[in-house]
Amino acid sequence: MIFNDVRAGRLSLAPAALAGLALCTFVLPAVGQSFTYSDTDLLLGFRKTGGATTVLMNLGPAAQFYNAQPGSTFSVGNAASMFIASSRAFGGLSSFSGLQYSVTGTLRSAANANADHPVQTLWVTKESPDLSTASDPWSRQSSFGLGNTAAKIQTMGNLAVSYGSVNVASIDARTILIPSADGDSYGRWVGSGTSGNGAVGNFNNTFQGNVEGHTPAVFSNGDAVRLDLYQVTPGSGDAQNLGYFRLTGSGSLTFTATSVPEPGTWALVGLGVFALVGASRRGAANR
Repeated sequence: MIFNDVRAGRLSLAPAALAGLALCTFVLPAVGQSFTYSDTDLLLGFRKTGGATTVLMNLGPAAQFYNAQPGSTFSVGNAASMFIASSRAFGGLSSFSGLQYSVTGTLRSAANANADHPVQTLWVTKESPDLSTASDPWSRQSSFGLGNTAAKIQTMGNLAVSYGSVNVASIDARTILIPSADGDSYGRWVGSGTSGNGAVGNFNNTFQGNVEGHTPAVFSNGDAVRLDLYQVTPGSGDAQNLGYFRLTGSGSLTFTATSVPEPGTWALVGLGVFALVGASRRGAANR
């Protein structure tokens, strides 16, 4: 699906921006520290179905997203590293055009668990209809059902660490490129089918739907797309919407935490409920 304020036909980046990013290519080292990953870290992945290379970026602990102040917006990831990685992986200056991408994470260690975030909790994205509309929430599932997907997310992160320690693959300690055909790649673990790399991002058919969004075939510097982030804990009912990621054609990535009603709004809601209850009681008394 193509969506989200896309204006086709424009150049991907202005000449001045291209020159600046070209300088970034020389300023940042071609090979940085080995890739790092820990339990509850969220992983941003990019791929093209059938493409030769995938990109994985560690966005840090999930706590920064579920503890974010409601309504706040902040930058995540490293735009320069992301641009360099996607340029090398997908070629050309329109490096974010026509990609599949997601943000996923999981809690697998009992040492990190609590009542609100039990073992097998998932943090997974879902494509939004447009920049101003939230997607329908994922459904919560049993611990066993979520565990199949959780294991694949954890394996994806751990194997990227192993790959980065023996291959010249890291852009920095949080950004890594891996050949799609390698068993450690993002595409291998997120893709559909029994061996991954399929077009649908449902973790080898273990998750209830596609966690990936798509950037348009022409994704210009000022254009943007949105992915909603959900916290899926074992149980039943709807998953919790934590907010959304906004990605631009220049590689800027921000997160906006879900807004909640102000105290005054809750007071008005309470008064409304009180009034309805009172009216209902008066009606019953008059009958």
